[in-house]
Amino acid sequence: MGFRRVLRCEFPHLKIEERVTSDDSTGTTREQLVAHIEAHGCPAAVYNLAGANLGVAEAL
Repeated sequence: MGFRRVLRCEFPHLKIEERVTSDDSTGTTREQLVAHIEAHGCPAAVYNLAGANLGVAEAL
């Protein structure tokens, strides 16, 4: 939470969109990120503090 708080305070122009995946599954993470990209375009950055980094990499 500290990381997000600092981003919000120091960079108020950034839009931080939080996604929560409870199962840390590569497939679920990939599917959610692909759906987000299709709906909103590619984000400027991704900060993944949970597991399933491979899912993030595959989606990007």
